[in-house]
Amino acid sequence: MILFMFSAAVFANISISNSVQKDTISGIIYVDQEDHIYIEVKHPVHQIFTFRGDTLLLYYPDDRKAFLFSEFNPMELPVSRALLGSGKEFDLSTYGFRFLKKKSKGDTTLSYWKKEEGGTVVLKNLKDKLIEILILHNGKEVGKTTYSDYKEGKGLHIPSRIHSQINTKNGILTEDVTFTDVQFLDAFPDSLKHIKIPEDVEVKGW
Repeated sequence: MILFMFSAAVFANISISNSVQKDTISGIIYVDQEDHIYIEVKHPVHQIFTFRGDTLLLYYPDDRKAFLFSEFNPMELPVSRALLGSGKEFDLSTYGFRFLKKKSKGDTTLSYWKKEEGGTVVLKNLKDKLIEILILHNGKEVGKTTYSDYKEGKGLHIPSRIHSQINTKNGILTEDVTFTDVQFLDAFPDSLKHIKIPEDVEVKGW
């Protein structure tokens, strides 16, 4: 399943802020049509995320720690949810969702996906752009993500502003993801596809 329907790659500066942490997370991101994702957080803690398929590698160069997550659900990574907005077609079956139905009215389309554990995701598209994701549990809305300010180039588009809110036991958690200096590249950098962890750094599996 191709999560990002790209014919090229995208680079951008990224910043993430939420209603819990005081510091804004900032760094860079690369993503392409083959599910390669490379995120390097430079503030407040230096960390590198590399994601491909269902495997996530998290590396802390300064602390010399690394963690490998297999069978990782990209929907759990905020940036992955954000970048869903860059695709024109969505297939969540690979990640445990079952397609239920699709409703269309004018230029707006709603696609319903259900997880075996009971959660439902509703994708709302305006023409070929994803503008909203609703997360439902037992028919009640527990989370929402909206997408805006799309940038376009090389036959693809990507939302540069993403706002999410999730209902938690402690109230509503909000998160904002912003992409700046968006650049559309011919290809994903080869040097970032396979990050080599120093041999003396233990990689813990999860």
